[in-house]
Amino acid sequence: MRGAPADDAERFNWAVDGHENVVAELAAALGISRGRAGGRLRYAIALRERLPRVAEVFARGAIDFRLMAAVVYRTELVEDRGLIAKLDAAVARHAPRWMRLSTPKVIERIDMWVARFDPAGLRVPGRRSEDRYVEIGPTDPGLAGVWAQLHATDGAALERKLDALAATVCRQDPRTKAQRRADALGAGRRGRCPGLPVR
Repeated sequence: MRGAPADDAERFNWAVDGHENVVAELAAALGISRGRAGGRLRYAIALRERLPRVAEVFARGAIDFRLMAAVVYRTELVEDRGLIAKLDAAVARHAPRWMRLSTPKVIERIDMWVARFDPAGLRVPGRRSEDRYVEIGPTDPGLAGVWAQLHATDGAALERKLDALAATVCRQDPRTKAQRRADALGAGRRGRCPGLPVR
C-alpha cells in the first residue's frame, strides 16, 4: 500500500497515515506486535530501496534473517546512492560465506566493506542504544531462530552464562558446544539451572 504524497493536503487530516496503516495490517497478518511489525517493514523498505542485491540473496535463502538484519543496520548511515549500490553488490557477493560466522565476526566483515566505500558511514560504538530488540521466529521444523541486539554488557554477561552452563555436562556428552549453549538458553528459560540435561 502506498502512502500519500508529501504534498497531499488531505494527509494532514488523517488519523493514521499510510505507513502506520501498513504496520497495523502487517502486525495483524503475522500475529505480532506493531513494534515488531514496524521493524519488519523497515527491513523490507531498506532491502527494496537500498539493498536490492542483498534482498536477492536473502530471498534465495543464501543468507538468514540474522545476517540480513545486521547488513541493514550496519549500512544505514551510508547515504550516497552510488556508494550504497557498490556496497550492496559487494556484500551480496560475500555474505553467503559469512553464514557460519558469529555475530561479532559478521559485523566486522560488514563494517570492513562500509569502511572501504564510505568511512563516514561506519557506526560509532555507543550510538543508537535504543535499537535493542529480540526477534524469535520458526526456522527448521521443531526449531526457532533467535536474533537479538542487547546492551554490550548484557550480551557479554549472557555469553559467559551460556558458556558456564554448557561446561556443566560430562565429557561424554555427545552434543557440540554450540548445541549445549542452545540447550542452556532453553534450560535457563525453564529455570533448570545449574546443570544442563541431555536431550
